[in-house]
Amino acid sequence: MNHFRTLLFPVLLALILTACKSACDCYADKGIGEKKNSMEQPWVVREINTEGLAALVTKKKYNELFGFHLFKKGQDYLFAFISAEDSLIIYDLANKKKIAEVGFKRIIKGRSYYNALFVNDTLYFADTWQKRYYRFIMQHDWEPRLLDSADIKGYENAENCELYPHLWGHGLTYRFPHLLIHYGTVNKKNYVDTKAYLKINTVNKSIEKAVDYPDCYRCSFVYDNGGSVIFSDDGSIVCLFNQYDQLYLSGDEKTDRKSFSLIHKCGYWTFDKNSEQNLAYVRKYEANGERNMNLFNIADSFYVALKHNSKPDINSKNQTSIFVFDSSFNQIYSTVISHSLFMPAIFNYKEGLLFFNDSVSRAYYYDFKE
Repeated sequence: MNHFRTLLFPVLLALILTACKSACDCYADKGIGEKKNSMEQPWVVREINTEGLAALVTKKKYNELFGFHLFKKGQDYLFAFISAEDSLIIYDLANKKKIAEVGFKRIIKGRSYYNALFVNDTLYFADTWQKRYYRFIMQHDWEPRLLDSADIKGYENAENCELYPHLWGHGLTYRFPHLLIHYGTVNKKNYVDTKAYLKINTVNKSIEKAVDYPDCYRCSFVYDNGGSVIFSDDGSIVCLFNQYDQLYLSGDEKTDRKSFSLIHKCGYWTFDKNSEQNLAYVRKYEANGERNMNLFNIADSFYVALKHNSKPDINSKNQTSIFVFDSSFNQIYSTVISHSLFMPAIFNYKEGLLFFNDSVSRAYYYDFKE
């Protein structure tokens, strides 16, 4: 399954983006340092054997353009991916068996990148190249039936709009009735528009812009302006940008507000824009540089951020830090995760998080309620 890692590089290279002369310039005068833990480890780790899933992924191959997904239907947690032959595979984690394999070729068109999100029996689906959003209902036989769609190209200045593919983090985020999609604008400096996300009303199909970039993203150049956004329990949007060392809380359009919580001492590398066309340099930067990877809400009690730590050379072992915040965004715990992680396969699960290793043959359940 080593090909998983190599498949990530083309997408990362496509995210050539945004504005800030050095992410660290945003924090240098703020005295950011390591924070002491204010509580004991808030989870218990339970290891789960998922060798059956790994064998299925190996046999069917994994279409990296769609990604891995985990969702809850009733009381069951189901793992979904698309095979190399463009079939949707559904695997029951608890019963350790494949429960569905249905054709998806009529939906997967060309070799676009797709952001997808399962919510119970509904599939939200954005074609990043065709710039179109779809909503499907998954029927009893798991055949997807189209409910509706929206052409993002019809939105204001959308002919210059780019939807960003996400192989980790939240490509799509949903809270009824709104769906958030990360986007940029081609004809503006560093691809940064006035906002970072398109907010689609799935009922009336209206589209608005939402979530400001951090101010420092507009001062010069940053290679990756990606991020992860989630909805808080009051409907505010919580955002963790990949190269910004604070959580960012945004309110609704009428009362936009910001609140910050420090993560830890900045370890980002300044990207040399003159080396942007040097693939060896870009690969080293992606492999060795620090960046935030994902953000989760655990039962409206904790926010959890994941960070890929910087490393001295490309051959060093990857390390991931985990940071836990309370519901008021105070950092209460952080540590380095000891086992290897496969970043495209990290999910909310039961009362915590589910991590997979690189081969998806082992899963680690971080139970926050135990």
